[in-house]
Amino acid sequence: MKRMITMMTAMCAAVVLFSACSAKWDQDALTVTVRADQVTSDVSPLMYGLMTEEINYSYDGGLYAELIRNRAFAAPEIYYLRPGETVPQAPMQPQPGEHPRRPMLNGDSQGRQGLPMLPGQREMRRAQAQAQAQQAQAQRPSQTPPVVPPNPNDRYVKGLYYWNPVQEGSAKVTIAADNIDQSSFTIVKNNARIEISNADGSSRAGIYNEGYWGIPVWPNTTYKASFYAKAAPGFNGPVTVAIESNDAKTVYASATVPAITSDWAKYELTLTTGDVAATDDTRFTLTSTANGKFWISFVSLFPPTYNDRPNGNRKDLMELMAAMHPKFLRFPGGNYLQGRGPETRFKWKEMIGPVEIRPTHSSPWNYHSSDGMGLLEFMYWCEDLGMEPILVVFSGMYLDTQSGSPFTGEKLEPYIQEALDEIEYLTGSTETLWGALRARHGRVEPFKLKYVELGNEDFWERRGYTYPDRYKQMYDAIKKVHPELTLIAASRDIDTMTPDMIDIHQYIRISQGALTEAHRYDPENFSHDSPKVFVGEYATREGAPTTNWLAALSDAAYLSGCERNADLVRMTCYAPIFVNVNEMQWDNNLLGYNAVEAYAAPSYYVQSVFANNLGTELPASSIANAPIDPDTNFENVFYCVTKDADYIYLKVINVSGNEYPFQADIQGVSKVMSKAAVTVIKSASGQDTNSIDNPRNIVPQESVQGGFGKKFTYTLEPYSVNVFKLQYK
Repeated sequence: MKRMITMMTAMCAAVVLFSACSAKWDQDALTVTVRADQVTSDVSPLMYGLMTEEINYSYDGGLYAELIRNRAFAAPEIYYLRPGETVPQAPMQPQPGEHPRRPMLNGDSQGRQGLPMLPGQREMRRAQAQAQAQQAQAQRPSQTPPVVPPNPNDRYVKGLYYWNPVQEGSAKVTIAADNIDQSSFTIVKNNARIEISNADGSSRAGIYNEGYWGIPVWPNTTYKASFYAKAAPGFNGPVTVAIESNDAKTVYASATVPAITSDWAKYELTLTTGDVAATDDTRFTLTSTANGKFWISFVSLFPPTYNDRPNGNRKDLMELMAAMHPKFLRFPGGNYLQGRGPETRFKWKEMIGPVEIRPTHSSPWNYHSSDGMGLLEFMYWCEDLGMEPILVVFSGMYLDTQSGSPFTGEKLEPYIQEALDEIEYLTGSTETLWGALRARHGRVEPFKLKYVELGNEDFWERRGYTYPDRYKQMYDAIKKVHPELTLIAASRDIDTMTPDMIDIHQYIRISQGALTEAHRYDPENFSHDSPKVFVGEYATREGAPTTNWLAALSDAAYLSGCERNADLVRMTCYAPIFVNVNEMQWDNNLLGYNAVEAYAAPSYYVQSVFANNLGTELPASSIANAPIDPDTNFENVFYCVTKDADYIYLKVINVSGNEYPFQADIQGVSKVMSKAAVTVIKSASGQDTNSIDNPRNIVPQESVQGGFGKKFTYTLEPYSVNVFKLQYK
């Protein structure tokens, strides 16, 4: 029945379109003119890609498929901001002897200074700000003392965060953090000591892990479990691992090690579920019915991974990304690259080799990273999805300038060498020092690398502004060894030289003028003599935990401007991609998930449809009679057009609640075929969205429709993105 309804809907759409196509041509109507024989630029095949960093439990608790939280018993106390406390900020003013921070330019990263306002926009924003202030005043809490939330650390034994004891029947257990010698196999010296008493064949005790808001159970699924263990005299097992319900009444899968030895050893098992319903109301247990004392360390549990990669990625999230056909991946960040200070930055040399020897570290987003997603894992991610790697390297600046950065001159040299070593690790032959190490880590063949970005958002220096000098210093050193690389600047404001490419980040809300950003890169607003632009992060910040349809429409308008200026804008990527819906540090994300399920935001479908309908050339084009919203003076319709040897790809976005008749005039071709593939994404309200409970509320509707030609008319539905794939001769 569902398929029949879908077919009927498509047929009705075709009938409506044909009627519209037969309408009389109106010289005063909204019209897009395409001069297909006048090619103004090529279009980068890397126009659409992905950006990633560890935020919102993107890797641990997200893409990285490990299911055990704090597997190495190395996580510190859980970050807890008490009422009234704030995260300290570094001073913004220059210190004596420092160069003052340079002013932001119009059109800089973040777009914090918007384009010149159209008539009425200033009044609109002032009214919006006043309304928001009144709403905040109305919602201001009373003078009663604030309720202090419980400290999450109180739930656990100190040092064993996300672990708790299991004891049933007469059995008793004591668990404690320990660090007895493990130097023979790992530098992760933390472990859990488990002491069981009064156990018998029907009374078990041990320890359980809560995972990342549950251990995902899927039907007929095989998991790989492993742990290190050492027995005290008098204890040799058995030890059972299991995935079970939180109330312990249902065991979904289990396996048993008959005995463990008095020396540290690794134990590996498989656990297979039966024909059960998917659930995350679960936990992972490691228990015994024998009395005595033993230690465990580095407990791991993996479900099936994408392409069956060891230490690999979660399948459903990889499949969602694969459907976008992304052309590149920018990694490892983002703020995750630079960290707040030396202890929280991405130190690639500690994130290679066996996962057991990776030390783990705190991320800048106030939770602990397992370091399972290391440098090779990022490269395998690129290979699995056919993406060009864009490696971002540390450029000497932490987020917190009180930590001693940015490093300049001689102090920057060690980090330049670190970047050179990283490039050699990825691309060097096995005859090189770091290439040989990569081979020992299981990858003999060098990776291909074309793009390296030097730093992340270095325009955020809080005191002086040293990045132009740091960029040039790093550029000269890296180009000397690797002249083939394109070195991307992490700021637009470079006056020491001309960068190969500049990375611009733009986050903006509708009330801040997001729709005007569709014209950010038009020649009258941005010099096309500039270095080529990489939009390394962008998002319209509306909706949580993932974007709503209003944000997606604005994103579509913004991307239309990027495509119309494809001679300048060569790559774009939304940020962030991921959010675990149980806890987020940043809203407006692209893919949401819990332990069991995942879904895509409306902005995901916008980028997917744009990426899958992209030509290789930019023909001359123009729009006439675009409707203007009388209340905001924003345009209500945006467009872009590209072409290849066979098709013209015309995208038209209606951001308003009004229906508009639309005309297209395709010039410079002998014929446009009467049938075309049409993709429409729409919803009745800008506040509509997708969610865990309603994952496909807003999705593309694809159909083959008739009535096209060199001139055709069409009705743009309210709040809609419309993509026409027009075959021509």
